[in-house]
Amino acid sequence: MTVERELSETENSDKVSLKAESALTATKQKLGRRSFCRALGAASASAFVASGSAVGETSGISSSDDDQYDKVVNIVEDYDADPTGNESVNDAFEEAVGKNTKVVFPEGVYLFDRLSRFYEAENTAVVGEGDVTFTVPDGYDYYILSLRGTGVHFENVTIDYTAPETDASVAFQSDDDFLVKDVHFKGVRDADGGSNFCLLAAVTSPEGEGVIESVQCPDGAKDRVRKGGMWLYRSHSGALTINRCSFEGFSDNGIYASGPGGRGNGPVRVENCFFRNNNVSNIRLGTPGSYAENCTIIVDGDGATLLPWSGEYGNSRAVWLWHDFDGHVANCDILLNHPSGNGILYRPETSVAGDVSNTRIEINADGRHAIWARSDGEDLRFENIHVSGTASNDSVVNLTDRNATFENCCIEQTGESRDGFDLNGSAVRVYNTNLSVTGENFDTDADSSYETKRLSENGGCALPELDQSEESST
Repeated sequence: MTVERELSETENSDKVSLKAESALTATKQKLGRRSFCRALGAASASAFVASGSAVGETSGISSSDDDQYDKVVNIVEDYDADPTGNESVNDAFEEAVGKNTKVVFPEGVYLFDRLSRFYEAENTAVVGEGDVTFTVPDGYDYYILSLRGTGVHFENVTIDYTAPETDASVAFQSDDDFLVKDVHFKGVRDADGGSNFCLLAAVTSPEGEGVIESVQCPDGAKDRVRKGGMWLYRSHSGALTINRCSFEGFSDNGIYASGPGGRGNGPVRVENCFFRNNNVSNIRLGTPGSYAENCTIIVDGDGATLLPWSGEYGNSRAVWLWHDFDGHVANCDILLNHPSGNGILYRPETSVAGDVSNTRIEINADGRHAIWARSDGEDLRFENIHVSGTASNDSVVNLTDRNATFENCCIEQTGESRDGFDLNGSAVRVYNTNLSVTGENFDTDADSSYETKRLSENGGCALPELDQSEESST
């Protein structure tokens, strides 16, 4: 079996990363974050995630240097594993893996034809050196690796399941010192059944830490097949940072991290990540201390990839907040160009909290909300939120049984019959804000109220626009 991996499809090369970082930094400086978001719609996710911060900037967890381990083995030289993709390497891997051991896969293609488990991991690393691909037989649709213990590291591997009706997944649970880095999932997930998510993970000790960095899942899933990007086990109780990752075109969430809510309750920190057209939600959080920062979410083209039971469009929420979430969403860009798109939603019938700041949302799909909260709970706060676009009908903000403050915001929607705030049993305070809509500024029921101070109702939001020449040059 021959598998080729193009340099342009991964940020593992320093050359690619540095070039992309320089180009995108210049673009952001020229356009501002909102126009940058629109420009990025035509750019690669790998370029975006390459501009994020390094692992060392977010955690004390470092890559797997040889001197960290009692034993460093080369799976080809020491265990006669086949690097051509023709013969299974499961037996060799299971013999090589162990405690205080780094298993090195040199450049090549490695065939996994079944699940290999190691549940006694202790300072255990699986690391590719050079251009390393794990692949599976045609028609395979299950996990290939599952590691549990402490000090679990998995680095620098492409997982290739490009054959029709073929999937492959990896699963890791680590008490502490958990690292997944530079992993590329290659292929559309189209097997009806088997493993739902590319990557499953958890930090299983409340005192533990983990980092998932530079994981790319650009190919998504086939329409009407239930598949997601990343799942966090309900046992997740430590702190996990997800940094410089990308998830595109999944039918069952991009990052599904609400499961630990009310259970393990470990915080999940999503930083510098890129999402496009993930159904149900792009970022789904539900634990105390969690947040999304410096992320870009786009719903465009044909819209969200559909679940088997989805309607015509599906529902691609940019951020969906659940359970005991009490963190924040900050410095994010959201572009909704398709009717399946939605903004930041608070799960009904929960007391989910969480403030939003310094975030830009462009809505050109009719009837979609920027903010939608439908549950009783502590007051919400939105500061320096910019909403623009041509959407018509319904409202920019929908609040039911929830009070909120909007301060230093700018809301402009030019489509017909577009209201600013739809309030049902809610009180809202709007201060120092430019509100320019074609419908009612405030549509209230008898149990709602609003207070305004220094409200401007005329003129557009002072945000840069992206013209055609800028878009084509990005």
